[in-house]
Amino acid sequence: MAINKNTESAFALIQVRDKMKTGRSTFENVWQQISEFVLPNRGDFQCERSQGDRADKRVFDTTAVQANEMLAAALHGGLINPASNWFALSTSGLKNSTHAAKQWLDEAQRIMMKSFNSQKGNFYQQAHELFLDLVAYGTSVMYVDEEGSDGIRFSTRHLSEIHITEDHKGVVDTVVRTFKFTARQAAQKWGEENLSDGVRSALAADPHREFDFFHVVMPRVDAKRIAPNEVNEVSTKKEYISFYVCEEDKHIVDVQGFYENPYIVVRWEKLVGEAYGRSPAWNSLSDIRMINVMSEVLIRSAQKQVDPPLLVADDGVIMPLHTRPSGINVGGVSLDGRPLIQPLQTGGNLQVGLEMMQQRREAIRQAYFVDQFIPKEGTPVTATEAIQNQENRLRLTGPQLARIQAEFLAFVVDRVFSIHQRAKSFPEAPEELQGVDLNVEYTSPLAKTQRAQELVSLNRALESSMVLLETNPDLLEVVDGESYLRDALDISGVSAKHIRSEEDYADIVQQRQEQMKQEQQLAVAGQAAESAAKLKKAGVDIG
Repeated sequence: MAINKNTESAFALIQVRDKMKTGRSTFENVWQQISEFVLPNRGDFQCERSQGDRADKRVFDTTAVQANEMLAAALHGGLINPASNWFALSTSGLKNSTHAAKQWLDEAQRIMMKSFNSQKGNFYQQAHELFLDLVAYGTSVMYVDEEGSDGIRFSTRHLSEIHITEDHKGVVDTVVRTFKFTARQAAQKWGEENLSDGVRSALAADPHREFDFFHVVMPRVDAKRIAPNEVNEVSTKKEYISFYVCEEDKHIVDVQGFYENPYIVVRWEKLVGEAYGRSPAWNSLSDIRMINVMSEVLIRSAQKQVDPPLLVADDGVIMPLHTRPSGINVGGVSLDGRPLIQPLQTGGNLQVGLEMMQQRREAIRQAYFVDQFIPKEGTPVTATEAIQNQENRLRLTGPQLARIQAEFLAFVVDRVFSIHQRAKSFPEAPEELQGVDLNVEYTSPLAKTQRAQELVSLNRALESSMVLLETNPDLLEVVDGESYLRDALDISGVSAKHIRSEEDYADIVQQRQEQMKQEQQLAVAGQAAESAAKLKKAGVDIG
């Protein structure tokens, strides 16, 4: 597509980016501290380090680092376990879907799972990085790119690159990502003919010279006000417009459209009026900073006790002292045998420091829900206690899990479904599904645990009703056995292909009833013939 390289539009987009930067400095102060103490290897916000430079120099205690890893791994395994199907498609506009419709939904879900499981797509690795950022910074971003024949690629972007704004509903609809490309990389991405004069010159003279670029994705109605000429060249069916801008040359490199926003922004929890989220690391940052300071002090205190400072007389001792093993110090004792070199006992109490640090560790673990997701070793529990622990876990993290499902899973499933639908990857849908909205049901371990409570409640109700059923079996007719069994199978995540359709089940029941009716008729006829034979034998004329 020919790009109208409009400098005025580029300036307007730079102003949009600069306004989105305003007000983020307070967040960046906190994020920088979190990076240094919780995610030292994920990047910085307020400084640039040389490649290979260590970023964990201020970390003296790894409690927060480990807790962050544990919670991210628990969310990954509990919400999008790659070993199982973690979502299913269902209909919302139909009360009773046919078996053909359910099979089509299963097939569509299977095709989508191939994209999530694809090695090229790299979804699960990128999702783990997203969860790491989410529970550390409170905000994380994934880019879902549609790459034609190469399929769908998922990429988690570090928050230091991202600026966001919300619409009137609180949904993030505008995202700016800043990044650096060398002249060579820019030519590979967009083609030499679309580059600015400055980048083209560098491509010939110094292809590895870096330039600042940024990527803006915003609703079409907003983009049209900023760059109407460029937007008019994009299909009106695409609701989001994307601009790539070279900041140094004030040059729009590329303009394209998206049917859905390719950037998926997830927040752990957020305050009213704030676009960026807050996290367990944010809530426990004071404990995290404190325990690192305490660890540093305790290490120094332990060093003093293990290898204490020495008190040396001001006369009679030949310096320097040899503190190595088997070292000999001339003048270390007086003529009368009195030591002239003695260790300095500081009187420090390491046990008090260890107890205080343990309290801080527990506070950090509680902020990260470590005890709820990972039971302590050597603590056997009964089945009832296990169910109760699951209920407590879901109760404590319920709001956050609901937000992750709404802001991450729902958007990523919708994006992947729409890409496949436009590519016509799905088989022809049954007529009853045409124009019907589809729902996403999450079948991950955590989602199953949530739904399992419904099954537990049903079973408890039946168990408590057994006494009444024994005395009055007719009450059993109150329970719809077929509906109960189908709900139980659905809650357990059994695929529709393993369950007979309601029509097939009705046919089987009807055939069985007709067979029983025929057998009863034959039995009655046999009894009548036998009775007639007996009467005839007795000489009774039955006419």
